[in-house]
Amino acid sequence: MIDIDNEIISVVKTAAPDLLHVYGIEVRVPKETPCASVIQIGNSTQTNYQDSSLDENYAQITFEIKVYSDSPSDKKNIAKSNMLLVDTAMIQKGFSRSMTSPLSVNDGTLYYMVCRYKAIVSKELEIYGR
Repeated sequence: MIDIDNEIISVVKTAAPDLLHVYGIEVRVPKETPCASVIQIGNSTQTNYQDSSLDENYAQITFEIKVYSDSPSDKKNIAKSNMLLVDTAMIQKGFSRSMTSPLSVNDGTLYYMVCRYKAIVSKELEIYGR
């Protein structure tokens, strides 16, 4: 299985340095914000590129990234500005954004944005998104 989890977590950390934490697991209610979670939600072999060795040469990989803020004064703008930095970095990396949604939980005290990104990744870890 082609795995680029750690690389994408590093991309998010570098892109948005104001994030206190970048988790590689699902976070329902973070302890500190602003923060992000980076979850690989899909990894499927591109079988039309397999040869007789049946090695996985390419996989379609999908990441879901959530950026959280609970700032009493400006949670929406903080989440949006950090997500914009992450979005720019993911697109520069070669991913295509397939979904964006703003959400509010905990009676409106926690705001987050969620985006999904997908790309084809080779076994040499080359990323092809467009």
